[in-house]
Order: sequence, then C-alpha cells, then structure tokens
Amino acid sequence: MPQPKANEEQLATERARIDKEERKHKAAAEKARLEQEKRDRLATAEQQRLEQEEKQAAERARLEREREMAAEQARQKLQRQRAAEQSRLEEDRKREAKQAHLEEEHKQAAEQARMERERQRAAEQARLEDERRKAAEQAHLDEERQQVAEQTGLEEQKAPPDLLWGRFRRPSIRASIIGAGALTLIIAIGLLLVSSHSGAPHWTALDSGTTSPLLSIFGTSDGERLWTVSESGVIRESDDGGEHWSQTNNGTQIQHGSIFGTSDGKRLWTVGDYKILKSGDGGKHWNAFEVGTKNRINSIFGTNDGERLWVVGEQGTILQSDDGGKHWSPRDSGAQNWLNSIIGTSDGKQLRVVGWEGMILESDDSGEHWSPRNSGTKNYLNSIFGTSDRKRLWVVGDYGTILESDDSGEHWSALNSGTTENLLSIFGTSDGKRLWAVGNGGTLIEGPVN
Repeated sequence: MPQPKANEEQLATERARIDKEERKHKAAAEKARLEQEKRDRLATAEQQRLEQEEKQAAERARLEREREMAAEQARQKLQRQRAAEQSRLEEDRKREAKQAHLEEEHKQAAEQARMERERQRAAEQARLEDERRKAAEQAHLDEERQQVAEQTGLEEQKAPPDLLWGRFRRPSIRASIIGAGALTLIIAIGLLLVSSHSGAPHWTALDSGTTSPLLSIFGTSDGERLWTVSESGVIRESDDGGEHWSQTNNGTQIQHGSIFGTSDGKRLWTVGDYKILKSGDGGKHWNAFEVGTKNRINSIFGTNDGERLWVVGEQGTILQSDDGGKHWSPRDSGAQNWLNSIIGTSDGKQLRVVGWEGMILESDDSGEHWSPRNSGTKNYLNSIFGTSDRKRLWVVGDYGTILESDDSGEHWSALNSGTTENLLSIFGTSDGKRLWAVGNGGTLIEGPVN
C-alpha cells in the first residue's frame, strides 16, 4: 500500500516544517524578549544615570548656592568690618584731634600762664628796681640834706633861739628831717636783715656754657657728676663738679622742667610738656612716656632705688608711681596754685613741695596727706633741696631768692645769693656742704656751706 506511506511522509515533513517554524518563532520571541530585557536594562541604567546626574546637578547647585551665600556673608561681614574699622579710625582721628586740641589749649594756657608769670616777674622786678632807684636817690638827697643841716647847724648856734625854732617849725624842714631819719632807719634795718645770717654760704658764679634759662640741676650724691636741663630742652653734663659742661643728646623736643636720678646716677628721669623721659644708662639714651594727666608737670623726685616716684605740676597736681614710673595715681595736695618742685627723704616718707606765692607743702606719710608751711615770702618758689636726713633745707625762687631751714622746714631764713636773676633749681651734695643753683640767663652759682 504505497499511498498511505506517502501521506505519512508528507505529514512528517509538514510536522518537521511546523516544528521548525515553531522553533524559529520561539527563537525570535526569545531574541525579542532578550532584546526587550536589554532595552529595559539600558532604559533603567539611563534612567538611573539621568537621575544621578540630576542629583549631582542639584548637589552642585546647592553647593554653588551655599558658596554664593557664604561669599555674600563674607562680603557683608567684610563690609561691616571695614565700616567698623573706618568708624574706629574716624573715632580715633576725632579723639586724636580732640586730644591735640586739648593739648594745644593746655599748652596755650600754660604759655599764657608763663607769660603772665613773666609779666608779673618783670613788673615786680621793675617795681623793685624803681624802689631801689628811689631809695638810692632819697639816700643821696638825705646825705645832701644832712650836710646842709650840719652846715646850717653851725650857723644857727649863733642865731637867736626863736629864729632857730621858727626855722625848724617850717613844715618842709620838719618833713625832710623826719623822712630822712625814717628812710635811714629802713635802709639800716634792710642791710641788717641781708647780712644777719652768719652761716650764709658764699656763692660763686660758674660758667654754665649757655645763656638759655636753666630749668633744673641734679647730680650724684658727691656732686662730682651734674646734669642741667635748659628751657630749649638741652641736657648738659659735668664730670668735675660744674667746672666744665658738655651737651648730651636726649633725642626729643620736649621742654623739660626737672631732672632726678638714683644715687649712682645710672637711672635718670626728666619731666616736661606733660611727659617724662627716662634713661637707664646715665643720660646717654632717653625714652618718653605719658603720666596720665592733662596738667603740665614741673618736677620729679623718687626714692634712692627709683621705684617710688612723685611728680608735681600746675593746678596743685601731685602724682605717685610705685613701679618706677610705669603706672601713676593722683594725690590730693589741697592746693590750686602751680607746684614747682618736690624733694624728700631717701625712703620717700617725708616729702616737701614748693610753688607759687611762697607756697611750701609738707607730707610725713609718703604723700598721702599734705599740710602747708609758712615760708615768710610771697615770691615764687621754684625749687627745694635738702640734706639726706632732710634736716637742712634750701629753697630758691624769683629775684635771686634763697631760703634756708635748719629744722626740717619749721622755720626759714633768707640768704644772699648775690644775684637778682630768677633762680629755678637747686641741688647739693648729700651732706649739704656744696650747693649749686641755676636760673635765668644760664645762671649757675655754687655755694659751699660754712
């Protein structure tokens, strides 16, 4: 039966073809599935990449915003700092301008006070000169009258008594005789007062090397080394007790008023123009510093080691330092006048201050409390010095004034300086056997005590 076999072969062929088609379709479907999965994976990765990029972009944007905000904050802070610094600088400039204005006002006031003082001194000097001239003229007239009276007296011995009495009764003659007697008595008393101090030192003029007013003098305890300060700010030094002088360079333009130092002369201080200069090498080099006052400083004194210092100045100013001048605190002097000079014992327990119109102040508790003393004069007193125990004291002032005390300042007597120049400072050896005084016109006098 050949026909059925042929059908079977056709069926097998058809089944093979169908299987092949199915396998082909399955392979294509699998391939399509795999490609779809690949596409899905790629799409997912791309989506993830895009999301990551978006996140990164967002993070970059956030960081950029933060940087911009930080930069803006820094810029604003810098602007605030600059504005604050500008404001501070402006305040400093205003404060400095105000300070300079106040200092200028103080300087002008001090200069006006100095000029007024000089005018008063000049007027007083002129008045004294006029009085001396009138006294000399009156003495000459009195001498002539006395000679005439003696001559007429011889003639009147022969004259009748009534004629003699009538002549004497004439007012002009009575006034002449009484005036002559009074003036002679006054002159005699004055000469007696001038020459009454038996222990008065003999003062000798020395060459200071300048005609500028000398404001201060200081030296070692033996008097071999001396320093002077002039009105122009020049500091001069002598190594032979004042016989010869040489100028030292302080490197400043400060107008000094006083100089003080330790007993060995290695540490020195000088004051003036509201400041203090300090030298640690015997005056070779100087440094300036403030003392914290708007009042002019005229004088400085301290203990032997220089640790405790006191300064005095205008309007009754007294300042004290307990650390060699680094810090200062005020003390109540109870005075309003200018204080010109201060001195004390080596430990600073007892202090003495002199000033305008004969003022003398005394403290026995290192400057905590002050009491006045009677100097017996209204002349301006400019400087005070004493022996190491301060029992003997000397004061110098205007018109050649020199006062001496042998009882620690309880009582004072006048000495004859031999000059009419204003004496501005006095210094001596620790035992008081040698004294030096300086003043206007470069005056320098030495007076060993008998």
